[in-house]
Amino acid sequence: MKIVLLPGLDGTGLLFDSFIQHLNSNLEVLKIAYPREGYDTYDELTEYVQKRLPAGEPFLLLGESFSGRIAYKIGQLNVPNLLGVIFVCSFLQSPMPKLKGMVSFMPSIRFLRSITPSLVLRQLCLGKNASEELIELFWRAVASVESKTLKKRIRLALSPFTVEDRLSIPTAHLLATGDILVQKHISNELAARCDQPLLFEIDGPHFILQANPKLSADIVSDMVKQLAAGNFTD
Repeated sequence: MKIVLLPGLDGTGLLFDSFIQHLNSNLEVLKIAYPREGYDTYDELTEYVQKRLPAGEPFLLLGESFSGRIAYKIGQLNVPNLLGVIFVCSFLQSPMPKLKGMVSFMPSIRFLRSITPSLVLRQLCLGKNASEELIELFWRAVASVESKTLKKRIRLALSPFTVEDRLSIPTAHLLATGDILVQKHISNELAARCDQPLLFEIDGPHFILQANPKLSADIVSDMVKQLAAGNFTD
């Protein structure tokens, strides 16, 4: 079976590497990276992803954080062979709507990196045990995207998002117990809009796939086994 990974705000997919290494070796992985510029709406990004989904074979779709909304929209489209969706620290409603007006004042990534100690980055999103290698990879991923593109994606994430229908296919929801960017009630609201949700709480920060890649990969691999056996239960 194949799993399609949709990345977080940076859109590069670079931060998936440690998670992929812990996935079941029988699981084929497809990362879909987003363009460095353009594709400024969720509808445009959803169409971009939809054109790159596997054809003629069963697959799972994983949406990390920013991409949760895209994964949800695709899950409503009756895409052939899509067996289920995995949401990782994702959201439908805006996690921090009051911050939207501040995005215009966000400095360049180079300047932001120069004034952001590793300790702050660990506390905000990567976890207290984040290695210097992970921190360097984070900055490399973010710096590879146009600043104007990042700002547009942040505005998208902080903007209201309306969905009319529930998600009927099986879903798994990975929630980070130490997530201060997407609070638990927001993740729960997403799960409440799914007919077949399984919730898994993992100890760690918002970037849970990077901070706790093995446990995250074990949960995903187990979901694959259950779906392959036609038995998706808790």
